[in-house]
Amino acid sequence: MDKQLALKISVANPTCGFEVSEVYDELENELLNAEVYRLESTKVTFAAIEFVAILGDVGSVASIAAFLFYIYDTRIRPKKRNQKDTCGLYIAIDPENGLQWWLGKDFLNKTEFIKDFTMKVEKYLNTDRSGTVYEQIKVEVSGKDWIRRK
Repeated sequence: MDKQLALKISVANPTCGFEVSEVYDELENELLNAEVYRLESTKVTFAAIEFVAILGDVGSVASIAAFLFYIYDTRIRPKKRNQKDTCGLYIAIDPENGLQWWLGKDFLNKTEFIKDFTMKVEKYLNTDRSGTVYEQIKVEVSGKDWIRRK
């Protein structure tokens, strides 16, 4: 059975002086085998989640983690004014059960993030809950406020 995963992503506290849409554009362009949804621009008012990637067949969880950290490290971290600045990349898979990460606040170290993300997501993908949450998110993004980009 294919392992399916939905990533809910938002640029957190985007006060660092960069174009948030550029972060989402790069995610969209680089997640080649994903369905990508973005919140309709008129609905974006520092929404909790503005970008969703539906991965129908997850290969390497560690590669996904490394890519997400790369986006944070190249697009957001250089714009931070200081270490206390909480501007970052928020990633959620199942936040009700603790599967969420805030790069730039909770995780500043690439190795620690990849290890944590990989361990938790690989365990999660082997649960019945992962399929249920995946289907819930697919229904959520089929709503009128979301635009399928690819």
